[in-house]
Amino acid sequence: MHEYSVGIPVRNEEGTLETCVQSVLEQSLLPRHIYICLNGSNTATRVLAEQLSIKHKSINLLESSPGKAHAWNRITEKSETNTILFTDGDAYLSPDAGAQMILALENNSECCVSGGNLFYMKPVHDFLLKPLFKNKCNKIYAVKNLSGANYMIKRDELLELAHRHSVDLMPTDIIHDDALVGAIARVEKKFIAANTYAKVYPVSTIGDYVNLMMRLRKGYIQLEEKYPELFYNKHTAGVDGSRTHNIASYSIVQSITQPCVDFVLKLGSKKTETCWKESKSTKPTCIRYETTN
Repeated sequence: MHEYSVGIPVRNEEGTLETCVQSVLEQSLLPRHIYICLNGSNTATRVLAEQLSIKHKSINLLESSPGKAHAWNRITEKSETNTILFTDGDAYLSPDAGAQMILALENNSECCVSGGNLFYMKPVHDFLLKPLFKNKCNKIYAVKNLSGANYMIKRDELLELAHRHSVDLMPTDIIHDDALVGAIARVEKKFIAANTYAKVYPVSTIGDYVNLMMRLRKGYIQLEEKYPELFYNKHTAGVDGSRTHNIASYSIVQSITQPCVDFVLKLGSKKTETCWKESKSTKPTCIRYETTN
């Protein structure tokens, strides 16, 4: 199998970074290097990242301007391997994530992007949010869209593909870098799903949930305006051109929330300035992931 590296853009994730790195170090196919890129992180996150790099020699610390796109560029620039697995500092990869995505790319040599098509969402404790996530928590569910929590690229091939569409990866003025990667791969039929999953931690307050939904919608509107030829199906980054569909069906509350978010966006300004600042509740400082399934 080909060598690969892991890239982890990190911003204020001292509560989850250690378990994220642990999941990378427990891969059945170990990466050659792990690149942790601090992009505007606080002191606690920086100290933890430095401690991890001293403890594990495969970890390389990088630094960039605030924003995930800046971190993406820094990691792709510094990686010694052409194949890079990207994950988030608050995600936990399944042990076979790297091997499954490498295998998917090897069995489909024409593809340059692969991603886990399954997710395992951790429990939600806020009573207002439980109805929104009741069909998702504590179970594995399938998704069709590419997520920043677990996807792999062949760097040189992807950059060449983006160039054909006059896209200079990665633009630093966009909100959804992973959605842009997915759109480029989707249009050119260069994406292949891998049968693996990542554990993700949902927002923990109703206010942050609304902010997250607003940010997601705003991000897609921004990409549609900037790259209309790539985003021909409104509000989706699905690799097959369809909207995301989960095996665990949406709750009634969630089906009502989504149109409300769209309505608020239509009333408000469509200004699409970069919005990289995450909600506080997505960066827990005391809640740790369990490492069991």
